[in-house]
Amino acid sequence: MVLCQKEILFQWTNFGEDSFFATAQTYESHPDKFSSFYKYIQTKYNYTGKISVPYLLGLTCTENVMWLHSFIASHYDIFENTRTLFLADKKLNNIIKSGKRKADEIDKELANSTDSILFKARLPISSKGLDVDNRTIQAFTLQLEESNIELKNTRKKLRESLETINKLHKQLEEISNSTRSSLKL
Repeated sequence: MVLCQKEILFQWTNFGEDSFFATAQTYESHPDKFSSFYKYIQTKYNYTGKISVPYLLGLTCTENVMWLHSFIASHYDIFENTRTLFLADKKLNNIIKSGKRKADEIDKELANSTDSILFKARLPISSKGLDVDNRTIQAFTLQLEESNIELKNTRKKLRESLETINKLHKQLEEISNSTRSSLKL
């Protein structure tokens, strides 16, 4: 869009097969809200239906979106946290889904119970749930995730310790066997 003599000009360019957008095949500039662009598409490609700009730009195709994302990322540093944010959002959604499944399990247990309050993991469980605000729920979620990370790291350390113990045990057996063989001679 270019502003010229109090009139908005809409510019469009067709680069054809040039995926680097360096050589224009056709371009026009008119104050027609892209009507000339729609006419061009209808004429050039014999298209008569509704025109969707995301479709024309190829943004409905995953490969095109990924290519465009990487092309922009190679020229501008604007996607640095995209993957981190995506993974964090995915993790949070998984935690929420897990919580909803657990809530359904609790509801079933409460429906099958004659008691108004149940105790699970030494905590009271009721059909009303807990009366807590969103900040507290966020803190619980964070605390749960921190505990899960700590548990995962502890398991990793235990596995590594077990491997070390097994290696040392094997070495001790080898030493013991070589000592026995040398004593027999």
